[in-house]
Amino acid sequence: MEKKELLVEAKNIVTTFPFDKGTRTKAVDGVSFELRRGEIVGLVGESGSGKSVTSMSILQLILPPGKVSGEVHVEGIEGNALDYGPESEQARAIRGGKIGMIFQEPMTSLNPILTVGYQISENIMTHLKVDKAEAKRQAIAMMEKVGIANPEIRYNQYPLEFSGGMRQRIMIAMVLAAKPEVLIADEATTALDVTTQAQILELIQRLTKEEDVSVIIVTHNLGLVARYADRIYVMYGGNIVESGDKYTLFENPSHPYTRGLLAAVPRLDDPKDRKLVPIEGMPPNPAEMPTYCKFYARCPFREDRCKEKLCDLRAEPEKDHYVRCYLTREEIEAKHRAMGEQSQAAAAKQISDEVCLEVDHLRMSFPLYRGMMKRKIGEVHAVQDVSFYVRTGETLGIVGESGCGKSTLAKCIMRALTPAEGKILYKGTDIAHMKEHDLKPIRSKITMIFQDPFSSLDPRQTAESIVGEPLKINHLVHSKAEYDARIDELFSLVGLNPAYRTRVPREFSGGQRQRLGIARALASNPDVIICDEPVSALDVSVQAQVINLLEDLQAKLHVTYLFIAHDLSVVKHISDRVMVMYLGRVMETAKAETLYENPLHPYTKALLSAVPISDPKVEAGRERIKLLGEVPSVLERPKGCPFCERCQYATDRCRAEVPTLRDHGDGQAVACFLYE
Repeated sequence: MEKKELLVEAKNIVTTFPFDKGTRTKAVDGVSFELRRGEIVGLVGESGSGKSVTSMSILQLILPPGKVSGEVHVEGIEGNALDYGPESEQARAIRGGKIGMIFQEPMTSLNPILTVGYQISENIMTHLKVDKAEAKRQAIAMMEKVGIANPEIRYNQYPLEFSGGMRQRIMIAMVLAAKPEVLIADEATTALDVTTQAQILELIQRLTKEEDVSVIIVTHNLGLVARYADRIYVMYGGNIVESGDKYTLFENPSHPYTRGLLAAVPRLDDPKDRKLVPIEGMPPNPAEMPTYCKFYARCPFREDRCKEKLCDLRAEPEKDHYVRCYLTREEIEAKHRAMGEQSQAAAAKQISDEVCLEVDHLRMSFPLYRGMMKRKIGEVHAVQDVSFYVRTGETLGIVGESGCGKSTLAKCIMRALTPAEGKILYKGTDIAHMKEHDLKPIRSKITMIFQDPFSSLDPRQTAESIVGEPLKINHLVHSKAEYDARIDELFSLVGLNPAYRTRVPREFSGGQRQRLGIARALASNPDVIICDEPVSALDVSVQAQVINLLEDLQAKLHVTYLFIAHDLSVVKHISDRVMVMYLGRVMETAKAETLYENPLHPYTKALLSAVPISDPKVEAGRERIKLLGEVPSVLERPKGCPFCERCQYATDRCRAEVPTLRDHGDGQAVACFLYE
């Protein structure tokens, strides 16, 4: 088949930044790639691999003292685009005009004091040279095209009046309104929950066809590129280490790094007991980048020849498949067999019949005030009639979109919030309305691991004082020697070197900071640990390390987990039972295998279908269930079933009555009139 028209061709991009004593570090080292019309290309790799710096280099967004060299040829632009100054007319014509970029966090790209309509119109007037009235008309039309309801009204609203998913739609509208030919999505869906992520990427995929736009997806999520990309470039240490058609790359991964990424990712179709295989070690420091293979220090198949010099990209037997490695696929397979089977079973654990924690008809409301006198005008019902139990040594996964009440429920159990109604029974004792003085001994038995390890750790404290604080507060040690021994034990337990105890949080990597948070949660010998999105901010390999650690600790310490997440692949992997929440209510509960093999509630089915699987062949045969609209505001929740406005099966009864959670056999219960 004849190749499509070439839109962007990058040749030998090198991006450097100043380092110590006049030396410079290479964040991107000789990257070359191409993008053709109507194509979606994935740029994949861990944090620090050079993906974002590469995309910013193309757009000349690297400002001094950073330097970019190489060639970028853009269709319709004469010569090498990097020869034009960053502030030249040609560079501005490329940025936004020829190539648009969507960044990871829309609120850092949108001006909070300007209306979204003004910001979209401004981009149109700058690049399309039309008057204000025509720019407004085009902006409203584009807002409607990206799925924003009532665009004439919302044109005059501010970014803070939109949800995270809607803000990302605004960014897409702003970029596409200038009619670019290329769209770069730099981790554009990382901060979004699974259904919103799917909606945004499907929107980009649809607009690619309608607007004849080519796309570069920058991500560390292999499932996303398996579902949406046509070709993939894998980056590591500032180099392209492998590239090819997505079917070829996933079926025949040739570079050890690509193989490592695939082994570290939990999948919906994985066996429940598969142990993830993380890539050991950390990506190289750009200031100390080796001149030979960048992956050498972490590669399980390395040989002496790999240290001679950096290998060039070489062609594999499959068409347009290239890899940067001295070892052939056959040599790697032989070494893999000699090392033994890597796909091990997860650590065996024992689940007791004893109920460790039980929540009974819990409700949590927040008052709503208006005016200078703060007159109460109503209540926001964040958690409504939630009941569940979890046994000692068991993991209960709690899933749902943002705003469904997961974190509020966790705060109630921790007693950071006092629930309005209901019971929280810890080993038979109701702590829901217990006085603060009586709660003190309970607090050491129910602890939490937070989503962002950096913001949850005091940057001024040493690692030792962070981990040791619960020991002192709860009087769990009685001498300095006992304290030191316990600190060393906790560090070793979570895989940290006790010699790091004098370091502060900024001196640790992201995965090490999360291990520090886990050590702090374990310090008081808790019975229950609430894991609130503990791996969502981590790379796939670090995520695998933390998940394996949590499983090993549970098998060893017999601790109970409440695991809150929106990544259902991770939840399935680590959980024994799963509870699905929506708008503060429980929609379905079941054993993990049962829920994934036979989901009953329409919301559960939609959540599962939105999760991409890192295998293009499997993805091609999956049905995608699309939800109607977004999660309603808790101020405007439906009178009947909370899901009725987004459900394709909703009836008049669903809109008038709230279904109760009914047993469906084998530990599965569902709140849906379809199963009465």
